[in-house]
Amino acid sequence: MKELNEVTFPRCLTPPEAMGLPKLCIFSDASEDAFGACAYLRWQKNDSDQYDVRFVAAKSRVAPLKKLTLPRLELQAAVMATRLDEAIREETTLEMQATVFMTDSMIVLGWIRSQARAFKPFVSSRVGEIQSKSNPQQWKHVNGKENPADDVSRGVPVSKLLERWRDGPKFLQLAEEEWMCREISSPNAEENKERRRAEQAMNAVVTSDCLDCERYSSWRKLIRVTAYVKRFLHNAKVQRCKAGSDATEDGRKGPLNPSELESAERFWIREVQKPLHAKMKRGEFKTLSPYVDDGIIYVGGRAGRIFESYDNRHPVLLPGQHRVSKLITRQIHEIGHDGVATTAAKVRRKYWITGVTKLAKSIKHSCVTCRKMECKLESQLMADLPELRTAPFTPPFHYTACDYFGPYNVKVGRKR
Repeated sequence: MKELNEVTFPRCLTPPEAMGLPKLCIFSDASEDAFGACAYLRWQKNDSDQYDVRFVAAKSRVAPLKKLTLPRLELQAAVMATRLDEAIREETTLEMQATVFMTDSMIVLGWIRSQARAFKPFVSSRVGEIQSKSNPQQWKHVNGKENPADDVSRGVPVSKLLERWRDGPKFLQLAEEEWMCREISSPNAEENKERRRAEQAMNAVVTSDCLDCERYSSWRKLIRVTAYVKRFLHNAKVQRCKAGSDATEDGRKGPLNPSELESAERFWIREVQKPLHAKMKRGEFKTLSPYVDDGIIYVGGRAGRIFESYDNRHPVLLPGQHRVSKLITRQIHEIGHDGVATTAAKVRRKYWITGVTKLAKSIKHSCVTCRKMECKLESQLMADLPELRTAPFTPPFHYTACDYFGPYNVKVGRKR
């Protein structure tokens, strides 16, 4: 404590030979124990390239109990440097030429010269405050051995307070062209650790097929359109083959033939049955004894020797929730507008649709023709009771009568 009596600082911030406006130089540094910043005024002497440096202020804080990485502590020191600059400018009446901020952390310099929103919240908020109170171009790098703020973070004996701490680093007394300031290099691994994880946003473009069963309300129309599309593709392949060889095959023309219609129907059956193959492997339809023939799932059973068509003995398995199943059931219902049980029985002559009864009921309920046919007829209103039957103080059946509807044949004697 006695040694502190020998430590003196000049009270006047303006030296006698000062010329022009001073430049405020603020240094920041941090360690695992503390972080802080110190400020100096740099004056140019009269008509010379020499400069005088005066100590202005310093501020420090103890490192938080929660352990922080050293780059984060260095960032805290940089925030303190900008706050110290703001406080000095508000309290002093001196007009200053500019402010230069210096730190020995290349990571912090990289953060300051990047976009604040690119980092995690801790770094982002502090970098945003630094950028709002200073220009990133004002920040420069200083060697750690020449950084006087290192005395703030690590401590300094009293005997050395009259050296670098009071007079500032020696390079401040030189011209700025002679300062040994490193250029900021490319981002390193430590700097990238605080960056946010880039979330890749992908724009998925769903390409719809040229044939969409949801766009058709008739099974017959869907089959015919599919047949014409398949014919077009076949004719295009034929024309391409004819252009490259001496083939003489012509494309298909004229009305659709039964083979084309059957090919279109089998195409849609395969499309509808695609999700059923996985369920079949899991054994969900084992009670139906299903089997696959030419890529199509059929319902098995014990009716293989019955003298019926192949479709009646082994109908095609279809899911009840698919649009195609609804189109098939609607087409069969519209042929006669039968009831629910009859429609379901007709459907199962060729297709085994899961939940066909429920599907047939919904189709019949929404059928306009069936609603018109099942509408209730108007009923005749009965006339008022006769006066005799409504006479007061008369017991039940006091007046009785019987209505006859003739003519009646009456037998008189033994002759008619």
